[in-house]
Amino acid sequence: SEVGVWARAELADATQMHGIDRLGSAMLPLWDAEAALASGDMRQLRVKIGEAGERWPRGSKEHGFYQSILGELLIEEGRVAEALAVASELVDAGVHHCRDSPGPQRVQIIAGVLSGDSQLVERGFGGVVTMHDPPSAAWIPWLVTDVVLNALAGGIAPGRIRDELFGGWLANFAHRD
Repeated sequence: SEVGVWARAELADATQMHGIDRLGSAMLPLWDAEAALASGDMRQLRVKIGEAGERWPRGSKEHGFYQSILGELLIEEGRVAEALAVASELVDAGVHHCRDSPGPQRVQIIAGVLSGDSQLVERGFGGVVTMHDPPSAAWIPWLVTDVVLNALAGGIAPGRIRDELFGGWLANFAHRD
């Protein structure tokens, strides 16, 4: 959005004015990467992911965030095997990135849909409903519109989504309706 572009530019200017950018402010490239993904600019997304990937050590929450966005890029490009490898590494290692959202599980669900692998869809959906992190109002709309729709496309029954996701994990969250 225009407000997002303005906010990222303001943050970039502030980090440059105070010299913080010289310390490696890697969040800015990732915010730009997320904006590029949202607008469909895959070239810019790849550039910003590459910039951010140079800054964080493997195993850190920040590196997990970077890996999660990389998995999103790969699945959007249709590179199913590569996206699944990135997402599975995060899920198997129990790495949570700084937003603690189910991005890697989303990639698993989509990879399962694209490859016709119902067990992979099941594994991704199961990973979402067993997350221990509290749901965040910032990504609930994304969860509902993307993860749920992909789970439906992958063959997860609507009643099961309602019972396990909305009746279970999100049951006590005020914004679930």
